[in-house]
Amino acid sequence: MRPDIVRQPLLLAVFSLLVIIAVAFIWGELQTAGIGTQIATPLGSLLRRFQDSYPVCSQLIASTLLLLSGITTGRLTVRYGLYPVNTSLAIPLYGIVACGILLGENYLTEILSAFILLLSTRNYMSGYRTGYAIGPAFRGSFFLGILPLLYAPALPLPILFLPAAFCFRRTLREAFIALCGAILPLLITAYISWGVGNGFADTFIWMWKAFLSDSGYRIFENTPLLTPAILGVVLFITLCGIFFSLACFRTQSLRAKGILTYLMILFTATTLLATAPSATPGLLAIIALPAAILMPQTFIRTQTTIGSLLYLMVYGLCIINIILY
Repeated sequence: MRPDIVRQPLLLAVFSLLVIIAVAFIWGELQTAGIGTQIATPLGSLLRRFQDSYPVCSQLIASTLLLLSGITTGRLTVRYGLYPVNTSLAIPLYGIVACGILLGENYLTEILSAFILLLSTRNYMSGYRTGYAIGPAFRGSFFLGILPLLYAPALPLPILFLPAAFCFRRTLREAFIALCGAILPLLITAYISWGVGNGFADTFIWMWKAFLSDSGYRIFENTPLLTPAILGVVLFITLCGIFFSLACFRTQSLRAKGILTYLMILFTATTLLATAPSATPGLLAIIALPAAILMPQTFIRTQTTIGSLLYLMVYGLCIINIILY
């Protein structure tokens, strides 16, 4: 009997995610030494101090967030019918991209940022409905607005409320509410900073300088030997997934079309963040959400044996790369 990765049981998908998380946090910490320096942000610096003070607790929190994120991602793909068949493949793929290739030195901040991006996307998805969806639009944008306060390269991401309003067919009134939600976290932080004696604009200047600061990370200089190759394979699979999604657009529901379009935009935006001077290996955790949802399209559309072998090769190489390095 030929293995079929696409139709793997839910328990096997969750177990595969648990294995990649365990390997990443048991052996993966060795990879983080000297791989880029995370730039301080208003909330990110607080989380870094917490991680340094309570490393074991931070690992447990980060592992739990990864597990919840992977399972939630898989659940969203089934709930909104994004594939022609029901599959749990997005669950282990999320773990592979988020922590199976590289584990950032400031993993708690980066994994929490990825979880907040998931919450934002889930709210946007739930807002695709007849009638007003002011609550989901506001919450989705509010979570986007939190990201730059945590992770410096994420500064441009709040602007994604605009394509979200277009993809999920929101009105101008809801788009304005989304704009308010996107800028509210920054305004709150600036107000608190002003209340303790700093200038009101200091927070804006801090975040802009943090975005332009050099983290020192270079993908071909500071990473294990197999990492660029694995990244190339994952990128190829994701691009193929985008191609297959576009090729089958006519057979998708309007809601699935809107969701997939937004995810393609989100993948493009998060991938381009790698060109930011402040980018670190932990950016992969943020890219994991759109990549994990788009990648299964490739495995679904390819021949069963080839797709299964490709998945097992990527999964095995990630574990080998972490352990041997």
